[in-house]
Amino acid sequence: FFAQLVGRLCVAASAPRCALPSTNQHMRGSGASDAPVLGFPEKFDLALRYGEELVHGNDAIDVSDRLLLDALAKQAQHGACNAPRPSLFDAEGRARYSAWCQLGNTSKMEAMFMYTRALEELAPEWWRWPPLELVPPATNEARPDGECGEAGADTAAPNGTAGAEAVPPAAANHPNSTEPPPVPNGAVTPTAHPAHPAHVAPPSATPLASEPEHPPGGAPPSALRRLTVGGWTRLAEQGAPARYRHACVVVGARLLVYGGRANSGRLAASICVLDLLSGVWSEPTVGGAAPEQRWGHTMCAYRGLAIVFGGHRGRGSLCDTPVLDTQSMAWASPSLPGPPPPPRGTHAAAVCADRLWVMGGDSPAAGALQMDVWSLPLRGLAEACSTRADAARGWEVADTSGGVPPPCRDGTACACGPRVLLIGGAGPSGYAPMASLWLLHVEELSWSAVHTSGSVPRPRAGHCSATVLTGAGGWRVYVFGGGNSATGFDDLHVLDTSWRWSKLERAESGGGGGGGGEDSARDEAPPGACEGAAMASSGGMLLLCGGYSSGGATRASFAWGCEGGAYAAAASPRELAYAERRSSGANEPPLPARTLLLLSCPSGSPAQAYAQAAQAALTHGFTELQVVAVPAAGDGGPAGAAAAASATSQEQALSMMLQRLEELQLQWRTLDGGTTSLLSQAHVLGSVQPCRYTLMAAGTPRVFSAHWIGLLDLASGRSAVASTAAREVAGAERNTRAWGSAKAAAPADLDVDSALLLTQAWRSLIKSW
Repeated sequence: FFAQLVGRLCVAASAPRCALPSTNQHMRGSGASDAPVLGFPEKFDLALRYGEELVHGNDAIDVSDRLLLDALAKQAQHGACNAPRPSLFDAEGRARYSAWCQLGNTSKMEAMFMYTRALEELAPEWWRWPPLELVPPATNEARPDGECGEAGADTAAPNGTAGAEAVPPAAANHPNSTEPPPVPNGAVTPTAHPAHPAHVAPPSATPLASEPEHPPGGAPPSALRRLTVGGWTRLAEQGAPARYRHACVVVGARLLVYGGRANSGRLAASICVLDLLSGVWSEPTVGGAAPEQRWGHTMCAYRGLAIVFGGHRGRGSLCDTPVLDTQSMAWASPSLPGPPPPPRGTHAAAVCADRLWVMGGDSPAAGALQMDVWSLPLRGLAEACSTRADAARGWEVADTSGGVPPPCRDGTACACGPRVLLIGGAGPSGYAPMASLWLLHVEELSWSAVHTSGSVPRPRAGHCSATVLTGAGGWRVYVFGGGNSATGFDDLHVLDTSWRWSKLERAESGGGGGGGGEDSARDEAPPGACEGAAMASSGGMLLLCGGYSSGGATRASFAWGCEGGAYAAAASPRELAYAERRSSGANEPPLPARTLLLLSCPSGSPAQAYAQAAQAALTHGFTELQVVAVPAAGDGGPAGAAAAASATSQEQALSMMLQRLEELQLQWRTLDGGTTSLLSQAHVLGSVQPCRYTLMAAGTPRVFSAHWIGLLDLASGRSAVASTAAREVAGAERNTRAWGSAKAAAPADLDVDSALLLTQAWRSLIKSW
């Protein structure tokens, strides 16, 4: 019985969905074309209000539908079933209890989505119910069909576009209001004006007199703007934390800082977030059980998760693995089978080939630890966090071959392709030389020594480092600060793929972060010598925050514009169009591309097929469109293995797609205006993320696949996202690989059905635009 309900729900969930992104997931219902755009959980709250009033207790509705809606509502509000089993004589209560239990560990967000889809199957235009006040009163005319108490007549919009689709609920209640909707932190800029035509022209060099000084696609006054390429740019300090021995990661367009010590030496517990698009620091409310406070820990990003390991606390060390879901901003501590690594802090960690690699460090009891290598499979961890289930695999110690590095603490690790590079640190024998580094090959699980040349940095510990991708599989490793027993360092060095060091001379900072006045001497000062700072990278820039110097813990944060980023070697739109026609065998001369759409897709995916699907669907919505697919950097390390794999849930796919759209927008805003890169010439940004997930029906797994897509017009700030119809995959099996291997199965070319569904989703999205 329940298998039939889930099967029917899966069919209902297969309709295309369009939406405007916000702080949480946003998607469009399957009702009429003029349905208002609502985000979750707001959409669920309104749908539940309608359902409880007109559906749940309506005897005219089939009992199976009412049972399904009741179970999904409870799952969305309370999570997995935790109610006592009803009495044997309470037939209705037992039926409701059984339906709720069948949902198992389905996440609250997925249950919200399933509830609204099931309601829309019964009442496609539930949002027209007058008490919800989602449409102007003039359109709330009585409907002759008497469909579950629905009201309101369909109103056609000119040119086939939705007249009210771009108006959020708050604006819909005030049709005469001219105030734009607020822009949430960490979200892609929402749509501009509903009257904006679907035809998008390239950005104009001369803004209209009526346009604001900073258009929606541009930067607000306090945001990070053009970076000094080859120099430091000071970021905003108002609200920034003063910390050292902390950790930071970049997710989307947000810099997240966790842990460490404050000026007083006290441990810091809060999560601080810098929105790089608005330039505002905040301390968001974080759900879940907060982990123990710590310092000397590591934090790495993977698929929207910030994964923390170890650290020192009091007179001891930790070996736990708390995980922060940066989309819902909630902590989780999934149960991991097997023993964890020995407690440690000041260790090195990096994400590479879908695994978290941890090595070295120290503990108060043992001092500097031997260079043992531990790894944690992250795809299973991400799935466990999404489903709130136990992870199938836990920490595993690697049996490495080759030489073994000496014991080391206060060093760093960076992913360089399918390898992890160990940089600096100190041990019982002194400071590790920077002229001879150790490289862990994660495929073979072997160590090798690398001899470097050039301007080799002085040996150090307490420094920070990050990897920046340069395109075509290239990378550069940047190292800043640190110190030895004699002095601290304020130098920045870069190591390239030929294992040659270069010292980057400090340039004057641009003061682009709105920290305290662009003309002040303090804003122009680059970072000084410090230890215990934290560094992360995003696209073509480094982000440096905090650290400890002679003046104590600092709250200063900086960005460094890197040369030769991933988009620097790309051709111009005219050259791309010509190459596209030549590759197809056409002899006619190419047309100039007036609108360039840069489409970010997972590394290793059928990028050209994604571009062709978007090109075929969006040609009529833009002027002489040229779609160029650009593989994104994998958050499983520069090898891109994690990005190439499909997301394991609709929620995760939407989150990953939005993060890449935010990253592209941030890189576009901070690129040097004189560069000839692809990104600097783009007019529209896009993103696509595949998804493959499993739904259980009466104990039988059913596998579905889908794609999430999104667009952002850089001139107006208009943005929208959509998903393809969910398609059941017969006999689908997950890609498997031996642990420690970075080689995943090569992605298959986009099949005909998926290509057609993608084209349909792009067309649906451009119509809602």
